[in-house]
Amino acid sequence: MYCPRCSQEVADETNFCPRCGFYFGVLRELIATGGAPSSPQDIAKAKQPTERQKGMRLGAKMVFFGIALLPIFIGLSIVADGPGPLLVPFTLFLTGVIWMLYARLFREAEHDAWQAGGPPVGMARRPGLLSPSPDMLRNASPPPINTAEIMPPSVTEHTTNFLGPK
Repeated sequence: MYCPRCSQEVADETNFCPRCGFYFGVLRELIATGGAPSSPQDIAKAKQPTERQKGMRLGAKMVFFGIALLPIFIGLSIVADGPGPLLVPFTLFLTGVIWMLYARLFREAEHDAWQAGGPPVGMARRPGLLSPSPDMLRNASPPPINTAEIMPPSVTEHTTNFLGPK
């Protein structure tokens, strides 16, 4: 069997690729099920909101509650005869706006193709915005040299180099 990520030949009973660490268990499951998800839990997991969507929802809730609490705190500021109580809904509102902005800019959004079926087989979700993708890492280093193809120089090549003109 060959690793689908780095093309290293591995034994059939191997769980991880010795060169790149690819996990073959997921690949075996997909082959066994004909490419379909193995369980209903996998389908439910694929429909879960992304980190960006969760952050946007939390920020929107904070903005909503800041606006909803404003009339109550206006009444409290009238009773207290000062603007102090208005600090609570104002802070909640601004915190929600900043939270939504942070989620929009810095939380990782899944690729559009991943939205329906989750990440591709064998590829874990990237933990952060600035972490490199596996494709970038694969292209960053030159391909490994197959030493079986390298022939040692012959004795006559070295002899010819010594006797040649200088």
